[in-house]
Amino acid sequence: MKKYQQKNIVTCTACLLIALFPNIAIAQNAGCDSINWSKTRKLTWNDFKATPDTLTNFGTVSRINIGYKWTTGDDCTNVRISCYFRPCDSWTRIKSDTDLTLSHEQTHFDIAEYFRRLFVQKVSEYDFTKKTFAADIRKIYANILAQKDLMTKTYETETDFHRNPDQQVSWNQKMPGKIDSLQVYDMPIVKLKLTR
Repeated sequence: MKKYQQKNIVTCTACLLIALFPNIAIAQNAGCDSINWSKTRKLTWNDFKATPDTLTNFGTVSRINIGYKWTTGDDCTNVRISCYFRPCDSWTRIKSDTDLTLSHEQTHFDIAEYFRRLFVQKVSEYDFTKKTFAADIRKIYANILAQKDLMTKTYETETDFHRNPDQQVSWNQKMPGKIDSLQVYDMPIVKLKLTR
């Protein structure tokens, strides 16, 4: 059986770091542990283990990844889709701040999980062919990330980077329901039968 593997990972950061500095390269540390998104396991300040970047004014940066990879065998293709937080690439200067700031970072993680599940839905429903699978899944992925970026920008604007407590609480309450609306797509692997 021939196996092929493709991996795509996009790093999303709190405070729109990539949007503000689009040419910045974010190194992936292979030895870095990750925290998979979980309904029951929330971020704590102890999860932010990197040294703060002294060249920015940001108080906190979260490295949150949505990634996918696939393996193809003779009769099926398995696509693993994940959403995780990278402690060794995430940092804060604010550990003594209120829970509101930490909840702001958790909601970034929740937004990423919502779009991970939306990606699972789109991949599950798409009629892939062997010939165009790689190009098609990349297009779906890019579309999902564009939607996520729009929601993230709206989130940052409405919450004013957590400084608007009423809006922050509203988003904190809204995201669990959005995630739960895609409960049927809470699966790490999508099994596909490619046609033609």
